Amino acid sequence: MGISAQKQAIGKIIWQQVTTVVILKQNMRQAATTADDCKLRTALENMRFGACTPADIEYLKTRTISRRPGHPTFSEARFRHVSMITGLNAQKDNINELGCQKFAEETGQELTHFYSDNIFPGNAGSQGRKKKSERNKEVLRATRKLPSHRQDQLWAAQPSSTDRAVAGKLSLCIRLSVMIRNTDTRELCITKGQEGRVVGWHEAQGNRGQRTLDTLFVELENPPHPVNIPGLPQNVVALVKATKKIRCSLPDDIMVQVSGDQVLIFPNFAMTDYSSQDGTVILQGMQESKITRGISGYLRQEFRELELLNEITALRYENDLPVTVQGVNRKEILRAYQIWKGGDYERLNVHPSLQWNKGNAPLLSAAISAGKRSLIGEVAKKLKKSTEKEYGNESEDEESKKRKAPTKPRAPRAKRTKISIPAPAVTLWDQAHGPKWTDQFDILSNYAAVLAWGLQAFKSKTGKLEDARDDVRAVLNNANPEYFPYGAEWTAIDDLALEIFGGTDWETVTTKCTGCDHLALQENGFNGAQTIASNKRLKTKYKNTYCVSHWLNGQRIRKTNQSCPNCGNGMVTITTLDDVPPCFYLSVSDNNILFDSAVSLTAGETRYRYALRGVIYSGANHFTSRIIKPNGAVWYHDGIETGRNSVEEGSVHSLVPRFLNTCTRGEVIRKACALIYPRIDD
Repeated sequence: MGISAQKQAIGKIIWQQVTTVVILKQNMRQAATTADDCKLRTALENMRFGACTPADIEYLKTRTISRRPGHPTFSEARFRHVSMITGLNAQKDNINELGCQKFAEETGQELTHFYSDNIFPGNAGSQGRKKKSERNKEVLRATRKLPSHRQDQLWAAQPSSTDRAVAGKLSLCIRLSVMIRNTDTRELCITKGQEGRVVGWHEAQGNRGQRTLDTLFVELENPPHPVNIPGLPQNVVALVKATKKIRCSLPDDIMVQVSGDQVLIFPNFAMTDYSSQDGTVILQGMQESKITRGISGYLRQEFRELELLNEITALRYENDLPVTVQGVNRKEILRAYQIWKGGDYERLNVHPSLQWNKGNAPLLSAAISAGKRSLIGEVAKKLKKSTEKEYGNESEDEESKKRKAPTKPRAPRAKRTKISIPAPAVTLWDQAHGPKWTDQFDILSNYAAVLAWGLQAFKSKTGKLEDARDDVRAVLNNANPEYFPYGAEWTAIDDLALEIFGGTDWETVTTKCTGCDHLALQENGFNGAQTIASNKRLKTKYKNTYCVSHWLNGQRIRKTNQSCPNCGNGMVTITTLDDVPPCFYLSVSDNNILFDSAVSLTAGETRYRYALRGVIYSGANHFTSRIIKPNGAVWYHDGIETGRNSVEEGSVHSLVPRFLNTCTRGEVIRKACALIYPRIDD
């Protein structure tokens, strides 16, 4: 693939990431409401879609220069010195040059020529040195000065030969029509494309003794609102010279890059079709087929998508867009919008050429699905590459250390107060067991896999813990922006745990009769994220010793309120573990339960041991946590209070019973809301 094809492909990919569109539909220069103006506006809109009607064609013919009655002619005073629309910048430059000469001749004036001040761009390193003698400064300026023959070529070059369309020479006289080429301030109507007439100037001397333009005074023509600058007549503004770096193609095919000072205006005797919006006369005949044969399906689809994105932007601005309408690229957000509106959604306030119905909807589900990329897969692949260098994939070339940009904007981080005690090392991810736990988390869920690869990257020093957090946040928000929004929004921790730990079912739950063994129902059960609800039977049975292991064992056989349809006896649910998870999460709604430091689960004939390694606390609109290391050390962490660090609180073996059930900081008492138990068997 050549460089040009690569640039085109990259451009298409970048364009597909644009999801915020605002279509400006008001013609700022043609605001009149006469019948002819309305006809012209209609013809221009239809022309955009190649859908001009016979009425449009008939009207456009009346705007063609002709000697016949009813047609405009060049002899009319209103067409004297008006701007001509051309297709090429080179044509525009030639017409402007001739127009300036003609205007000066007809008004009895002489053109005054103002030249740009050009030098070679300075070396940032040389200019940045603090200590430099005056002599060295003069040498530096001398080395940046253009050779005389190159400077003459730059002054003679047309603006179209530069990449920034900056004039090397401006030929001006009083009342000459000009167009502003840069937006300086909208409040004073100094905007790109604004037309005006020269009423005066202040000049200066350039670095070669040439005449340069320091300030140009321009009277604006038909500005959006009156402009009043103290000391100047109404609608007169002052334009000052600006410094621009430009690349210019010289007549001998040499491309030079220079820095130039010039007032950013052009004579206004010609403009390209990109700048033209005003009243128009047609100089020659026209080829009707070009404006009546319609547009391609691809272009029509593009226009439709832009119309929908414009509507989405308006709804988002008015806070009428549901949070479900989200996406990382154009296709995803349009698909979400289509799902919200329904498959038979028809938009009527668009051009007839773009209207659709249920039979020709602009988005096809199959195409959307085929073009949709898995964000989870991308993030996991990115992190996996950075980790394989640490754990042995020597055969592959070393990956770049640069990280990809996040798919979603990251939420702002709270200001943190650092403390001197370092945080404990990540318990599970060490040099020996990191790859093992990565494989185990792959089993839990896709989101757990993303977290695992992020922790691996941290251990291999190719990423940060914050990156691991933000990658998981991005994929969760992409999958369900309503449940996992960015910013200061509520998120249920149990919903988060269900996505992280609940990706796999580990047990079979069977409902059967206690008398005739009638099987009523068989379904999947334990999925790695469970809730410990209040259980009066177990609390009565075990009283003050009621703990997590009692609850787990009590889930094996449970009575139901159902009766057997065959014999009328009671029904029970029997839970059988087919396998065990590498880690599970328990949501705690009964805060009187004791937290076992270790529990066990049995699958088949094998018992698997789990150790309490994390406790999450909730209260005062904030979550905190405690980490229990294998040696029993308890560490406290609060993202606001301790930042990236943790505070050691002692050993779990020496703490009083139910110490882990609450967490007190000052006057705030937070209760435990979740427990995390990883498997500790080899």
